[in-house]
Order: sequence, then structure tokens, then C-alpha cells
Amino acid sequence: MKNVTVVFFLALALLLGIAACSDQTETPPHSEHSNAGETTTGQPDGEQSNREQPSGEQVKELDISYVKENLKQGLSQDEVKKLFGDKFTKVKSAMDNTDMWRYDFGAREGYQSPDDQYDTVDVEGIKNGELEMIVFVGWTIDGRVDTFSAYYMKKSDGNVYDYRVLPNGEVKEQAI
Repeated sequence: MKNVTVVFFLALALLLGIAACSDQTETPPHSEHSNAGETTTGQPDGEQSNREQPSGEQVKELDISYVKENLKQGLSQDEVKKLFGDKFTKVKSAMDNTDMWRYDFGAREGYQSPDDQYDTVDVEGIKNGELEMIVFVGWTIDGRVDTFSAYYMKKSDGNVYDYRVLPNGEVKEQAI
């Protein structure tokens, strides 16, 4: 685990270094819409919440490959924020009512999720191009990634896919 953490931080530092050297300015992959509600504390402790303000450290390009390569079980909340930024919505898992973070990536201006309370997937929004990907992150009691899922459209077949890592580490990916 120590070696994985070292490699992760080296890769992150390299990516940040490359991004800092770039002359291009790009819009972060996070949606720019505001969300009614309270600001999150970033803690999976059951407090009311909704969206945090972006930290400035955000991914330049984000797709399913980035999620598969970088989001791992055991990461801390701060590490997830470094990967995806601070702009998330705190929701509950419909299965067990635990706290989760939802990231809406590539959302059009004005996009509003149909459900800011539970881990509901806006399949129609992804199909219609209102947003590119939804990522849900579930937490352990001590604030580490336990499970996660990403919903995205594969342009090659036009289907929305569910990529998920279960608490036991099993990986599943299927069209929904």
C-alpha cells in the first residue's frame, strides 16, 4: 500500500507539473451550475449538505479511463478531492442510506440532477448530452473510499454503462 501511495503521488505531481506548464486554459470537467442547499463539510458523517466550491486543483480532462486508473478503494477524502475537485453533491445510498459523494462531470450550464437526495442516476441526462458522466463515491466509517461507480455513454454503441467497484473489490461493467 505504501508503494502504491508513493506511485500515486508521483503520478499526481507529474500530471500537475504538465498542467502547470501548459499554455492552454481549459474549463474544468465539473458542472458550473449552482445547487440549492448547504455546503458540504466533506465528511461522511450524516450532516446535511450539498455542494462545495471548487478548490482550483481540478482535472483538465476526465473520462472513464481516468476514473478506472485513478479512483481506488482506500483513498482518503482529500485524495479524492485532489482527483476530482471539491464540487460534489452529498447524497445517500438508496440501498443502505450511507453517505456518498456524487460528481456530475461535463454538465451543461444550468443542468440540475433530478434527485439530489439519493444516488439516482440520470440516464436520460447522459443520453441527451446534458452531462457526460456521473461518479458516486461511497465511504468507510473512517472516511476512505469503500465503493464507487461511474455512469457514462460509450460513443461506439450509444449505450450508457455502469462501471462499479464493490466493497469486496469486485469490478463490474455493463450496459444499463
